[in-house]
Amino acid sequence: MEMKEYLSRCSHLRAEIRCVQAEIEELRCFGVMSRSVTTANSRRGHNESAVERVIEKLDRTEKELIERLEEYMTETRQIRILINQLRGRSERILLENHYIRGLSWEQAAEEADISIRTAYNMRRRALKELEKCYELLVR
Repeated sequence: MEMKEYLSRCSHLRAEIRCVQAEIEELRCFGVMSRSVTTANSRRGHNESAVERVIEKLDRTEKELIERLEEYMTETRQIRILINQLRGRSERILLENHYIRGLSWEQAAEEADISIRTAYNMRRRALKELEKCYELLVR
């Protein structure tokens, strides 16, 4: 796995977490709507089982969210340890802003008060340095 792919794992996990959160929100809305239909409808047995299925799905999805969050925290810790191996403070800030905080390269450069061109050059050098550090840590 290339260093960029490894570091991008946080942003992929963040996206997955957002999807799971959206699914939970939809399930909660559906559950509320289903409950109100159940109380207004005379065929309670059918609607109650639908509500129960929604609650079960919501429970499974919330557990999935917790697992994703734990995975995200672990990945973030590992990536932060790796980024902290960089010698340059600016490189550390730039990579942390992009890979951990999820800022675009433009935003990360602006936060570091550097040009986007400088940010790309720093990124290239930092990734090379991180690959060497990673090889040493894995050995």
